[in-house]
Amino acid sequence: MGKFLEPHPPNLTSGAVMKGITRTRLVNAIRDGIRDTSMPAWRSVLTARDIDAVAAHINRAFHRLQDDRAVTNSGQEETRGNLW
Repeated sequence: MGKFLEPHPPNLTSGAVMKGITRTRLVNAIRDGIRDTSMPAWRSVLTARDIDAVAAHINRAFHRLQDDRAVTNSGQEETRGNLW
């Protein structure tokens, strides 16, 4: 299905795409959408519990998400990854 969307959605099976994506960033992307992409906001369709379930499924089925507490030496959240 993703082949028909423009721009193409991110490949959640790609380590390069998922590198640095935390659970918080993923939940925010599901809830609020991703600007300038084909990823819509789902907050008016899914409950917070549903969004958490989607994030948990992605974590199990595709790639383990980075720990939300990952910080750099400066104390800032790492922003590795090329999306979100």
